[in-house]
Amino acid sequence: MDINQSNWNRMAPNPTYWMHQLKDSWADKKHFHTADDLIEELLNAMAQLLKTASFR
Repeated sequence: MDINQSNWNRMAPNPTYWMHQLKDSWADKKHFHTADDLIEELLNAMAQLLKTASFR
């Protein structure tokens, strides 16, 4: 299959680990991070991904 012609035909799964910088009221406040706190959360996210990654 040509990757340039592939389509995603399903709903994407809900994220399990995420963060945002939105001040909108609809955004979940427990995932709100800025400045040094955002950097720390991004590092935590990468550490979790690397723990579960399989390298071939």
